[in-house]
Amino acid sequence: MMNVSIPPIHREMVEQARAYIDQLTKPPGSLGRLEEVAATLAGMTGELLPRVTPPGVLVFAADHGVTEEGVSAYPAEVTAQMVYNFANGGAAINAFSRQIGALLQVIDVGVAVPIADERVIQKKVRPGTNNFAETEAMTPSEAEQALHVGYEQAASIIEQGVRTLIVGEMGIGNTTAASALLATLTDEPLERIVGKGSGIKEEMLAHKQDVIRRALLLHRPDPAKPLEWLSKIGGLEIAAMAGAMLAAAERRIPILLDGFICTVAALVARQFAVNVTDYMIAGHRSQEPGHSIALRLLEKEPLLDLGMRLGEGSGAAVAFPLLISATAMVNEMATFASAGISTANAKGEKGR
Repeated sequence: MMNVSIPPIHREMVEQARAYIDQLTKPPGSLGRLEEVAATLAGMTGELLPRVTPPGVLVFAADHGVTEEGVSAYPAEVTAQMVYNFANGGAAINAFSRQIGALLQVIDVGVAVPIADERVIQKKVRPGTNNFAETEAMTPSEAEQALHVGYEQAASIIEQGVRTLIVGEMGIGNTTAASALLATLTDEPLERIVGKGSGIKEEMLAHKQDVIRRALLLHRPDPAKPLEWLSKIGGLEIAAMAGAMLAAAERRIPILLDGFICTVAALVARQFAVNVTDYMIAGHRSQEPGHSIALRLLEKEPLLDLGMRLGEGSGAAVAFPLLISATAMVNEMATFASAGISTANAKGEKGR
């Protein structure tokens, strides 16, 4: 069982940051959500003037046996093909990681075939999960091992100096696993949770919902028993993502969430340590319908809504410059006092 000790955020530092931001040369609240992001980062890091660079991006890859049910628009072999694309620098997350100066690592935690590329970190727990519509996706010990892989990779990249963690994924069929996990955490009907994932047609969408419904009836997964829950209907990369988040929160490193899969992984992490969510900022809202439900369960409001639905960590990477702007505000703006600029009092009169 994952045993982590996540410190509470610095509530006093949040208030200090808000007071300091109100002293900057601007009307109070005029920089909108950037002000709250800066205060939130101060509480996470314990620093009045936080830094978020360099960011680190961990992309975990794994296959899903449930693809045998025909729930994806792409064949299962695309997982391995995309892993090679990541290694060669040709995916969206590669481009966006370069743009923000991120340290990017790709980890094979459960791809169905061997990945013969030294640029990919080899941490395979097993070659893909079982088809959870017929049997449990993996054993509880395998789920725990995948959690530990994620934890260890996050701890390692943080030791290299990373100040913000972005967690991405690659796994054909993983919206099916994520939807199944989410369905056990909410009373929302499957029709509102399950989306088209990689772009399936309407008739396939109904089939995908039926596959998930069948799996839930078969396994009766209980989120209150998180390892058992994960092992029945989860994914190896989803477990690894959750483990990575736990390691980041334990070290007071902000976690910038990506889309649907990542946010469900955040909910998985919460089942192991409820206050892990204090260290999370939602990067964007994806087109996948379940994402809004997952965000609501996390009580997070996303920074962006660009109609993205790629995964890989791409939406979080696109949102990362907003964190840079928030920290630049507190680190570089002058206060009214330091700039010698008059302030306005409650009556609208000049003050110093």
